[in-house]
Amino acid sequence: MEINSSNQQPSINQQNNYIPRKSVGEWFLSLFLLSIPLVNIIMLIMWATGDSNDERKNFAKAHLLWFLVVFVLVFLLLACFRGFALISDN
Repeated sequence: MEINSSNQQPSINQQNNYIPRKSVGEWFLSLFLLSIPLVNIIMLIMWATGDSNDERKNFAKAHLLWFLVVFVLVFLLLACFRGFALISDN
């Protein structure tokens, strides 16, 4: 295995090619972009569909999946509370 002199550690993809991992600064910028409302959804969709970095692509897909799960749970909870409010009004 070849020693990498930079701060990035290599990882191995399916073709046994060494690809650099994301640095702390790159992750910091990614997480900063995800903290901005609406920008986060746009960036996640862009990363999930078009990014050549498999690490970020999988992260974006997992994050979008969590958004979907939370959205469905909130919708179901609101529907239940709305149903309870209709029952108690009668």
